[in-house]
Amino acid sequence: QEAYELNNQQFEEEPTAKNLVTKCELMQLLKHTKTLIRECNKNLAQSFEDELKKVSRDDPLYIYGEWGYLLSMYKAGHKEYKQKMQNFINSTSDETTKFQFKNSYDLAIQQSERD
Repeated sequence: QEAYELNNQQFEEEPTAKNLVTKCELMQLLKHTKTLIRECNKNLAQSFEDELKKVSRDDPLYIYGEWGYLLSMYKAGHKEYKQKMQNFINSTSDETTKFQFKNSYDLAIQQSERD
């Protein structure tokens, strides 16, 4: 709870996607309501989408923003993003990146099935 409160303060001072990721994850760990967690992830997806508009597709980090958007949309309750995430993982050529995406995908699916 203390970490969540500190993160909220940091988010107010610097509303970045990174701080919002932490906030949503802490909400999950603290077992906030499903509605609040989904709303947080919806806001996170919007944050990723806004950031992607500012970054060139050639930027090596662009792929992580795309993944963050897909994952956040799924966690926001849009189950149709499960297939979109699978397709995205399958289209990723770098094996290390693919492994990272697959792990976060598996965790998101497990969390969703527990809800």
